[in-house]
Amino acid sequence: MRSRILGAVLMVCVLAGPAAAGSTEGRLSDAVWKLTRGATNAVFGLPSELVANTVGGIVAPTSTTWGAMWAEILSGIVVGTGKGLMRTGSGLVDVATFPIPFDDNRPLLEPEFAF
Repeated sequence: MRSRILGAVLMVCVLAGPAAAGSTEGRLSDAVWKLTRGATNAVFGLPSELVANTVGGIVAPTSTTWGAMWAEILSGIVVGTGKGLMRTGSGLVDVATFPIPFDDNRPLLEPEFAF
């Protein structure tokens, strides 16, 4: 059952990919776009925010001492976890309310996606 749900979520993400890359002419309906955005953020929200907030401390550290670099990495993990939980919650809200248009279906978090 779990693999079927994951397969359905991934299918929605794959089908919405060309619409995200193109202009607004070929874009999916607002409700489908909101569902796609919600499913993507619900599934990939936490891992992508962890990577985005932690990799900066590893790739381009602002200090050269080991203690300061570890502090940057650990703070990136903490901040990434917090932002990831917010993005996952935002995705779950989008999935639950996709047929209900409110606030022009704008995302709860900016930017729409973490990556």
